[in-house]
Amino acid sequence: RPTLHRVLPFKQYLIKKCEIDNDDNEGFKQVKCFLGKRLDEKWELTDEHLIAAVLHPNNKHLHKSPHLKERAILLLKQEMFKRHDRFSSTTTSTVAGLPDTSSTTSSTCSSSISSTSVTKSVCLDARDILLMEVLDKPPSVPEKKSC
Repeated sequence: RPTLHRVLPFKQYLIKKCEIDNDDNEGFKQVKCFLGKRLDEKWELTDEHLIAAVLHPNNKHLHKSPHLKERAILLLKQEMFKRHDRFSSTTTSTVAGLPDTSSTTSSTCSSSISSTSVTKSVCLDARDILLMEVLDKPPSVPEKKSC
């Protein structure tokens, strides 16, 4: 089972558990302080961890770390643009050599083209465009009604 999306929440959980309480004795405070600093300094999150965390539907708690959420969204957009650019350049050269099958291609990505990789890429491109449209929209803030 993939668990890449769990790394960021687990790190946040461990760091939160290392917060010092007033009820802790002195030795326990020192251990918590040391572990909290160590976790923060040494446990580096990769771009893949952040992207997986922001994409996973169960990770609604990323609002607790807005800087990580913003970084994850930026990384996701960069990855999508990179793949879109790569797809655009390969599709143009691949599709140019294929016979015209526009009449056999439907909007549900079914096609009579023998190259399934082109068909799949076109479907992914449509998803990428949809995600870019959704992610690039500024969040709508409801207006306050005056009494």
